[in-house]
Amino acid sequence: MSRRPGKYSRAAPAPESESVYGIHAVEAALRARRRKLHGLWLREGAPSERLEELHRLARDAALPVEKKPIAELTARCGSDAHQGAVLSAGPLPLLPERESLSVALSPPPLLVALDQVTDPQNLGAIARSAAVFGATGLVLPRHGSAMPTPAASKASAGQLEILPVYEAANLARYLEQAKRAAFWILGAATEGGTDLTTYRRTDAAVLVLGSEERGLRPLVAEACDLLFTIPTSHTGSLNVSAATAIFLYQLRLQSAEKR
Repeated sequence: MSRRPGKYSRAAPAPESESVYGIHAVEAALRARRRKLHGLWLREGAPSERLEELHRLARDAALPVEKKPIAELTARCGSDAHQGAVLSAGPLPLLPERESLSVALSPPPLLVALDQVTDPQNLGAIARSAAVFGATGLVLPRHGSAMPTPAASKASAGQLEILPVYEAANLARYLEQAKRAAFWILGAATEGGTDLTTYRRTDAAVLVLGSEERGLRPLVAEACDLLFTIPTSHTGSLNVSAATAIFLYQLRLQSAEKR
């Protein structure tokens, strides 16, 4: 198909430090070094191979490492899902939206944009699927969106620490800019859209998904070139992270068929 012519959202300042937790998230943060890293806490007791690897990575980054009781790790990160590892670090920096549109168009990039998806668990699951199925980045609106917090990073199995995450000041305006940069805008609609299996992607694209409660906002839907719906029974519905995985799998499958 050819192209026709054509940060954190917050009321208060970003925290100087937050606690990344979980073995996958901590390892990814230590390897990527996109955050400002301050120090690592590991659980006391018998060493494990995974925790020793985290200790080595922290040492390579010249970070202080302390052994702490499990209760202190839980208190530090506010979760008992830390798996014995808590990393003190600065917030994950978001990339400016213009950088997402200045990438090479061959092979065609695929971005995932989220419209008012506010649950950090959904954001993390979406980032994990995006990485697995070869998306090239996430685009988050500055307002009304979950951000890459430690909880979202844990839910992503660390993929949020690696996958480029861009911040759009205004999502509808960003999508119009993407069109001018030769991207096709593919929107996910809860009903009334075309079956995705009939589409063959050959160009750069942005896949846009909305919140489970309201779907895409009207201005965002209007900015889409095409709207797609996943055929389902009438006995249930998919959450946004599951729908994203299905869309990305189908787009990946189409790419494999073309090779």
